[in-house]
Amino acid sequence: MKRKLLNFLLFIFLGCQFAFSKEYLSVKDNSGAQYMLEMSVQDFEENLGQVISKIDVWKDDSFTIQPYYMSEFPVKGIEIKYLHDRVCEISVSKSNFIIDELNITVGVKEENIKKVLGEGRYSLDSKYDNEKGKFIIRSRIITYYFENDIEYSLSFFIDPETSICSSFKMSLLDGDIKVSDLEGNLYYLGMPVERVFEIKGKPKSKNDLWEKRNNPLKAYYSCEYEKFSFLYFEDNEQENFTNRVEEMIFNSDEYSLIDFNIGCGNSIGQIRERFKGTLYEEKFEFNEIRQEKEHRLEYHCRGINEGYTLGFVFDKDGVCTYFWLSKNSSE
Repeated sequence: MKRKLLNFLLFIFLGCQFAFSKEYLSVKDNSGAQYMLEMSVQDFEENLGQVISKIDVWKDDSFTIQPYYMSEFPVKGIEIKYLHDRVCEISVSKSNFIIDELNITVGVKEENIKKVLGEGRYSLDSKYDNEKGKFIIRSRIITYYFENDIEYSLSFFIDPETSICSSFKMSLLDGDIKVSDLEGNLYYLGMPVERVFEIKGKPKSKNDLWEKRNNPLKAYYSCEYEKFSFLYFEDNEQENFTNRVEEMIFNSDEYSLIDFNIGCGNSIGQIRERFKGTLYEEKFEFNEIRQEKEHRLEYHCRGINEGYTLGFVFDKDGVCTYFWLSKNSSE
């Protein structure tokens, strides 16, 4: 009983420490060098050597506005995936790399991972075996979630026969494309609504767009600020449900798309050139809310975890007056 209590308190301590940490968990090698999500590729190369492979995961895909690369290093046992120069995923398959803050690495038993981090979310990595005519389970996957300015996950791949960790990876959950304001605050699809309120304060107005559905368990809110608005679901059916941003609209040149330096004030020609090669829809539609006809460009993009739409609206001179991001999935 006393041991269970100690493990519970340790889990609570770690949860509080990492859930609100401004630093990511780090992977450390034998030399003591540390590697984290959102570091640059050059930061990795300083200690691991120049990348020996560079595969564009989304090559020849016309539904992307940015390349997504996977690379290996001369030092074996670690791989990364990155957008532009920002690392989005770190995969480790050798015990010469360790999660520094947790003292966990490849080769530890599943029970020891759970002693440190508690119960995670389970899933299976399986593959269909044509000879046997059935799916074969290759790994059990335990995933834990952490919250920084951007949310990320830590997943352990467990051998189903030995219950030993064969590899682990850290992955950004959102933030395929991010927007920054003049103060450096970041906005992205899927960010917790409470985080937006921390940055922006109380909205000027908050309206339930599903009010007529008369459903006490679900709502779809629109929150309005002076030059910014966002939409989110509120779900009272699920326990511990985190309300997350589904759509964001930016109405000022105070906001800019990170990695692209594009936003309000740019011309339609500049935006087409910046996203050259990506399929888009060009529309001329009447906006019922604004009561005016709009000229739009919409890019329907592949994301790391799910698809999204990036849209721009232009005035009669072809200058962007506002832009938006929205998840492709709704309810």
